[in-house]
Amino acid sequence: MKRKNDFLKLSILLSISLLSCDLLSATNAIPKAGEVVINEFMASNTTYLANELGLYGDWVELYNTTGQTMDLSSMYLTDNFSKPTKSAFPAGTTIAPYGYLTIWADEATSTSTVIHAAFALSKSGEALMLSDGLGTVIDSITFGKQTDNVSMGRCPNGTGSFTFLTVPTFGTANECPVTSLEEGQTEILEVYPNPANQYIAIVSDDENKSILITNVMGKVMYKNRIKGNIDLNTQSWPEGLYIVRCGNNLQKLMIHH
Repeated sequence: MKRKNDFLKLSILLSISLLSCDLLSATNAIPKAGEVVINEFMASNTTYLANELGLYGDWVELYNTTGQTMDLSSMYLTDNFSKPTKSAFPAGTTIAPYGYLTIWADEATSTSTVIHAAFALSKSGEALMLSDGLGTVIDSITFGKQTDNVSMGRCPNGTGSFTFLTVPTFGTANECPVTSLEEGQTEILEVYPNPANQYIAIVSDDENKSILITNVMGKVMYKNRIKGNIDLNTQSWPEGLYIVRCGNNLQKLMIHH
């Protein structure tokens, strides 16, 4: 009787195990091209956000564009197209439906809760690719020179082309910058050169509007009412992304030295 009961218990456990595997395979899918995208990255994180080790590392954000949980266990992330298997995802890595997964690109060791890639990003520009390591590319991008603590992301979120973001959005939907006039607005705002180095010129068709320039953290760099065209010395401004506001009109400004 004991042997029969043991066999019955083993059969039940085996059935539960098989059912769990069936449910897992039915719930989690292997991503196809475009189903998981590289959504945002920061290639020079010096003060923006520290990881669990207290270090400021580069990071890459992925976004699941589907309503199904995606299994990344067999996927790889790389910054070199000729070395597609440079950084493997830990076994059991998933990304929730319409969810985000952020990877620290800092060459540190992954833990049970935080994923680290086996490479760091280059501020001078390079590439990123998500693939199965066998020739199927899920998503890939190339990018140029980056600025400290400024991220690039897809606009619109998850689907658009890459642009510098007004504010980094680590692990959340991209907050895309406003670059066009709202319906019914007629103001003209020009900022040049852009990117700028030592100076900028601001031109507006309204001489009774306040000009406000802030960095991505909201620090005010310049505020005054415009009286015709103005020239500003930006030589002492740190490299990065700035927002120029004139009335309801906004423009992005990049400073490179």
